[in-house]
Amino acid sequence: MLCDEPLIITGTPRSGQSAVARAFWEAGLHLGDQLDAGGIRETAGLLEDAEISALHREWLAERGEEWPHIGRVARPMESPASSERAAALIQKKFFDRAVWGFKDPQAVLFCKLWRRLLPRARCVLVVREPARVVWSYLVSGLLDEISVQPLQRSRTALHLWMLHARCVLEQVQRNAEHCLLLVEPHDFTGPAEVERVQQFLRRWCPELQPVAPAAYYRPHWIKQKTPRWVALFTRAHPRALLLWREILKLREQQWAREDRAAEFPCSGIGSKRRAKQPCEELRPDTGARKLAPVICVASRERFVYSETFVQDQVHRLAGDVRFLYGKSAAGRDQHHLPLCSPFERVLDAVLWEFGVFTDRMNRTALRRYLRRERVAAVLAEFGPKGAEMAPACAAEGVPLVVHFHGYDAYSQPCLDEYADAYQELFRYAAAVIAVSRDMEQQLVRLGAPAHKIFYNPCGVDTAYFHGGDPAAALPDFLSVGRFVGKKGPILTLLAFRQVLDICPAARLFMVGDGPLLETARQLVGALGMETAVSLLGVRPQWEVAAWMRRVRAFVQHSLVEGDGNSEGTPVGVLEAGASGLPVVSTRHAGIADVVVHEETGLLVAERDVEGMARAMLLVAQDPEHAARLGRAARARVAAHYSLEKNIQRLNDIIAAAIVEKDSMRSES
Repeated sequence: MLCDEPLIITGTPRSGQSAVARAFWEAGLHLGDQLDAGGIRETAGLLEDAEISALHREWLAERGEEWPHIGRVARPMESPASSERAAALIQKKFFDRAVWGFKDPQAVLFCKLWRRLLPRARCVLVVREPARVVWSYLVSGLLDEISVQPLQRSRTALHLWMLHARCVLEQVQRNAEHCLLLVEPHDFTGPAEVERVQQFLRRWCPELQPVAPAAYYRPHWIKQKTPRWVALFTRAHPRALLLWREILKLREQQWAREDRAAEFPCSGIGSKRRAKQPCEELRPDTGARKLAPVICVASRERFVYSETFVQDQVHRLAGDVRFLYGKSAAGRDQHHLPLCSPFERVLDAVLWEFGVFTDRMNRTALRRYLRRERVAAVLAEFGPKGAEMAPACAAEGVPLVVHFHGYDAYSQPCLDEYADAYQELFRYAAAVIAVSRDMEQQLVRLGAPAHKIFYNPCGVDTAYFHGGDPAAALPDFLSVGRFVGKKGPILTLLAFRQVLDICPAARLFMVGDGPLLETARQLVGALGMETAVSLLGVRPQWEVAAWMRRVRAFVQHSLVEGDGNSEGTPVGVLEAGASGLPVVSTRHAGIADVVVHEETGLLVAERDVEGMARAMLLVAQDPEHAARLGRAARARVAAHYSLEKNIQRLNDIIAAAIVEKDSMRSES
C-alpha cells in the first residue's frame, strides 16, 4: 500500500534544501533508492533521487526546455503520459513505505501536476534571498557553461530564482495548510524559529525521530557579505524584490497562524511588541550587526574539504565575521585576495610579469581593508597566513590571533621559508593557538612566548556525528583523510593486508584524495585487495558521518614525515570518537591527547605495521570490545572536544585580545 501523505522538499535553488533533506533522511524519511546528482546542478548529489530528477528533466524536454536554459514554465502538462509515468515511478520506488518523500528544487516547477497526483502531499519550501542565490551560482561555477561573462551568468541565476519563487508563491497561496515555508538562514538559526519548525514537523510526521534541520545546516562561505555589485544588480530588478517581499509576507502570515494555533507567545501580526521581521534579520547591514565587533578570519585557501574546522570557525564565531582568503606574492597561483581595486590588480599583474612585484600593494590593500571595515581582531588560520597578516595588523593596531594546525609548526621547508617572519609574528601576535600538547612545546622551541600560547584542539559537532554501533556493524574499517605522507595511507593498506589473511570478511573504506591516491590504488591491486578495499575519493561531510554509523572502527596511521611534517589533532579522529567508534591509530602528535590506549581506542608506534594489524584484528574479532571502546570514545570527545567548547574557547581568546588592545590604547 502506498502512503498518500509524502513529504516533498523543494523551493528556490541554492537555498539550503540539502540541510532539510539530510535532517529528514537521518530521522527516518525514505527519500529514494538512487540518491545522486542526476546530472544537474550539484556535483555532490545531495539526496536527490536520480529517477525523479530525470523525470523532471523529461517534463522540461517535453516543453522544449533544458536546464538551465529555461524560458518559462507554463501550466504543467496534464497529459495521461506524464501522469502515468509519474504514478508508476512513485509506486515502484515507495510502495509499502510508511514515511517517504523526495527532494528536488525542480519539483516546485511542476507543483500542480504533483498536487493532482498526490493531493495530500506536504511541501517544505526553502527560499533564500535572491542576491545570495545569484552569488552562490557565480562562485559554484554551475552556470559557467552559459557564458564567460559574470553579468550574463547573473541574469540566468536571477531568472532561475524568479521562476522558482513564482511557483513557491503560487503553491503556498493555493495550499497553505499543506506547506511549510522556510527562509534561509533565519529559520535555521533563530532558537524561537527552530522550535516552531519542530512543532510544525512533529504534527506532520509523528513517525519520524526528532527532526532538526538546524543541526545539519552548514552555510556556504557566501554566508559572508555578498559583493556590493551583486546586491546592486538584484536591486535593479524590481520584480525580483517584489517576489522576495511577497515571500517574506507569506512567511510572517504562516507563523502568525501557527502562533495562534499552538498558543505560542505571538510574535507575528497583531502582537503588541513587534518581532523582528525576516527582512531585518537577513539584511546584512542592520544596526544590530554593526554593533557587533568585526572579526576577520584569514586563510590562504578558500574552504578546503579537509579543513572543516575553518568553516566551523567562520560560521560559528561570535561577532560580525568576515572571511578573507588568498596567498601573497609567494603564492601567485592563488592570488584571490579581493581587496585591490581593478587598476591595482592590472598594475600588480604587469609588475609581476617584469619581475618587480613586492608585497607592498597587498599590504596597502590589507591596511585599507582593516581600517575601512573597522576590524576589531584578525584570526589567521595557519602560521604562514599569520605571518602575511602581521605587518598590516601591526600598522593598524589590530590584534592578531594565529591558529597553528600542523605542517605550519613542524614542516622544515615551511619553517625555513618563514623563519624570520615567524619571529616577527610571535613578537606582535596577541595569542598563538596550538591544537595539541606536543605543538605547544614545538611553538616554544620555535620562539613563541609561553604566555601567548593557548591550547585549543579542534572540536567536533557531537550532534552531527553520532549513532555508531560497532557491535552491530560488520568488521569494516573507515579511514578519512588526505592521501599524504603524514596520514600514512600506504602503511594502513599494508596493515590491512595482514588483517585480511586472518579475517577475510574485513573491509576497508578510504575517503579522501591527494598525491598518494594513485600509489594507493596501485598497491591495492598489487596486493590483491580490489574486492576488500574501496577508495571512495572525496565525500561530503554528511556522507562521512553516515559511513561512521555503519563501520566497526576508524583507522589512521599518522606519522612524522622525513621533513618533519606532522599532524596537529586530526579532525577525523575526533569525528570518529564522537560517532562512537573505537580509533586504531598511532602515538602521534595530538592523537595521543584524544585517544586513551585500551580505553577509547588502540594506539601503536609509528611505522609499526604489524602492531596496527594486531590492533585492527582485535576489534574486528571482538565486536563487544569494540563497542565498549566506542562508548568510552563518545563520552570523552563529548566531554573535552565538542565544537561548542572549541568555539567558546576561541571566542574567549579573541575577546581577551581585543580587551587587551583597547586597554593599551586607553593607557596611551
